[in-house]
Amino acid sequence: MKIWLGGGELTYVEANGGIGIAGYRYYIQRAPMMTENKIGKPLKEIAGCVKSWNLWEASIGNAAINAWYNHPDTARRAGIEVAEKKRVEERLKDPFIKSQNLVKGKKVCVVGHFPFLEKLIAPPSAT
Repeated sequence: MKIWLGGGELTYVEANGGIGIAGYRYYIQRAPMMTENKIGKPLKEIAGCVKSWNLWEASIGNAAINAWYNHPDTARRAGIEVAEKKRVEERLKDPFIKSQNLVKGKKVCVVGHFPFLEKLIAPPSAT
């Protein structure tokens, strides 16, 4: 398991092939509930940190929950079709691919960070 507190904005947890990210802000706050090393602990135990009144610690718990839900096996069990290919237009159920024709010629706002989005939904180049 990897845990990373980055730049005063994000907490990153990687566990068993799942990756979770959660936001946090640094404030004067309460002492953490879990003072021992979190690396190597069961993901469920780390997820319990979400109940902490210490905002850094709660963000670690939130990121751990996201890591569990973002694991491909968890998604498949929930009935979500997980494509084996990444950033490929053959992913017909990808919301960006499905929306290509709906947004064509329109100004669109996307909230979040989606690498390569412009290339993914751009029209084919005329050569």
